[in-house]
Amino acid sequence: MKKLIFLSVFVLLISAGSSNVFSQPPCPYNMVQKTFNIGGCVYDVNLCVNCNPFNNMVEVKVWGFNKLDPNCDNGLTSTQVLAEIKEQVNRAEVLKNLCTEGFMPCDGSMGYSYFYIAIPICWFKYNINGNIYYNICYSSQDFCIEIWKWCYDNNTGQYQRELDREAYQNGSWEERCSNPEPLVDPLPGEQSSCFYLNTDCNP
Repeated sequence: MKKLIFLSVFVLLISAGSSNVFSQPPCPYNMVQKTFNIGGCVYDVNLCVNCNPFNNMVEVKVWGFNKLDPNCDNGLTSTQVLAEIKEQVNRAEVLKNLCTEGFMPCDGSMGYSYFYIAIPICWFKYNINGNIYYNICYSSQDFCIEIWKWCYDNNTGQYQRELDREAYQNGSWEERCSNPEPLVDPLPGEQSSCFYLNTDCNP
């Protein structure tokens, strides 16, 4: 069952026993938390979801992620984890539950359901009691976006998807996060500066 977190102010994450407060841009819509198994390690993934029933469009922005067990080692880089998050988000079992509208039928009578899958390029990470959290630096720019159209085939009972627009970038991320991810994680109670992770828009 999805967990909805409605944010109207900056999310404040406070390290236990520490006075450090970390802030991230607020999600202007609904924050939905999903749990994915990636390479044998379990991750919490925060999605900022904008449901627009008037044009059958749903905008899904990856907002942050963290590994639940910091000692779990799947041998994947942060870029590889992010790529896998994108793949797992763009599945029928995830997308169909994000909004109450569901998918349009594949007979074309009502058009398609369009999903904007947006992957941030600029990130920062912070350390709370040894757990490393990744969050976006900017809420409205520096995303790599793909548009997919989905429908439900009432005859076969299957969901169908098709890439409607290949990956494109909004914003000039090079001006805001020109450095790669630091090799050393921040110490407990500290956070990094903004850095970029590679996506299909900046491979």
